[in-house]
Amino acid sequence: MKALNGKGIVHRDLKPQNILLCQGSKPNPQPSEMKLKIADFGFARFLQDGVMAATLCGSPMYMAPEVIMSLQYDAKADLWSIGTIVFQCLTGKAPFQAQTPQQLKQFYEKHSELKPS
Repeated sequence: MKALNGKGIVHRDLKPQNILLCQGSKPNPQPSEMKLKIADFGFARFLQDGVMAATLCGSPMYMAPEVIMSLQYDAKADLWSIGTIVFQCLTGKAPFQAQTPQQLKQFYEKHSELKPS
């Protein structure tokens, strides 16, 4: 993520399916030898400093509130997605449950303390 951010790239579709666990060439690597790689840059875009994106794209359950609410966003939205992925890895479920993207948007509207300041 640091490398992407340093190059001004916003992924915009981070989800568990786009995080790859790579073991390298060793058959039984130690955990410290494993690497995470980010895949599927189909929605990625370059953002210059101070420029915000506004396109609604990605996987709703991992979208930052500002994305699903059609507000402007930047690379911090990817950080939100990483947080939801980590939460899911630790608990086995998504941090916010909704049956549809519209229900998730309504949840964020109701819980305005989750919006970026």
